[in-house]
Formats: sequence, C-alpha cells, structure tokens
Amino acid sequence: MTTSNQSDEPSEGPPYLNFHPAFLIETTRLYITHLLPENEAHSTFLVDLHKGQQSPYSTQEAARTQIQTTLRQQHEENGYGKYLMSLKPTPAPTDLTTGFQELLQQCPLVGIVSLKRVKSPISYVVPDISFITHPAHARQGYAKEAASAVLGMAKTFLGVKEVVGFCDLDNEAAKATLRSLEFENRGEMELKAFDGKRGLVWVQPGMAEDISVYGF
Repeated sequence: MTTSNQSDEPSEGPPYLNFHPAFLIETTRLYITHLLPENEAHSTFLVDLHKGQQSPYSTQEAARTQIQTTLRQQHEENGYGKYLMSLKPTPAPTDLTTGFQELLQQCPLVGIVSLKRVKSPISYVVPDISFITHPAHARQGYAKEAASAVLGMAKTFLGVKEVVGFCDLDNEAAKATLRSLEFENRGEMELKAFDGKRGLVWVQPGMAEDISVYGF
C-alpha cells in the first residue's frame, strides 16, 4: 500500500485529515479516494450501488448533498470516513503527479469502503469498518484489499488501533471478508446504534474480551 496527496499545494497536517481531491491510497489493484460532490459520477455511482435499498442516496441530488455534508463532516471530525474504490488501469501509470483526476475519470468504480464512527450517545467508542462492492465487481477480493489498506492507513497515520465490524446474520460474503481480515466473531447482538437490529459483531485480534467496554 502506498499513500499520497497528489497536490503541489501545501496542506496543514497529514493529507489523510484533509478532505482533498488529491487524497489517494493506492493498492495492487485499486485507487482509494474521497467521494467528491462536484464529481457527478460519484453521486451517480452511490445511487446505483444502493438501488433497491433504504438509503440516503435515493437520487443523484440526495447523494451529492450527503457527500458534501454528512460524509465530509465525518472526515473532518475523525480524520477518516467513507472512501471510493476505483479499479486501476492495466498497466497502471507510475507517475501520478499530473493528470490524476483525468485518469480517475477513466477508471471503473468498484465499490465503497468505510471506516466510520458517529459521535452520539448511542454510538460505540471505536470505529467500524464496512464495505460494499458493486455486483459487476463482486467476488474479486476488492473489499478485503480496500479494507486492509484503509485499516493500515488509519493505524499508521491516525493511531486507530481498535476497529469493529458488523454484518447481517446471513451475509456469508461479509463474514468471509471479515475473517480474511483476521477479525474475530464475537457473536450475535442487538445493535443499539442500528435501531436495535440484530447482527454479528466482529473485533480485531487483541481487543478486550468484554466488549461492553466499547459501548456494547
């Protein structure tokens, strides 16, 4: 994994803390970037990705508003949030100092990976990792690749050492991805931060045996 702020402009603090168009995490097969409200392809992708689901991304305008407000606020408060996965071209360019945004316009959008912590009285005290891959790119290992890179970035540059994961009881794909990331299944629970919905709770190795210390 490599990380970069593809910008000639100086920034205050690490680039990971800035909601900047040039933010980049690069993996073997993916570019991981911010969702940008001015990029219509990003809002269109969110609508398509969540089609048929209850979500705040029901229309392109709603998705654009969410990117500009809620998603940006999460990044500004925590230093992390929701990221876009794009498939790198083959062969991938080795020099990304110029024309990177133009390059991204040509890269297929694969999915979303999120490291999120909502600060509220019912939220948990550690962030959770989640991911969703577009059906056209499913079962290629992109979710694991992106989540691993985001977790690595957050640990190395932001000091995030404890992360949890959630999934539906019957979501075998999510279970497999969390296992591949070496998360441990702590069983089924009622999730207060998700309106009391029941789901499986996963934690990283070394986290407390009694997960009530994290707000469960």
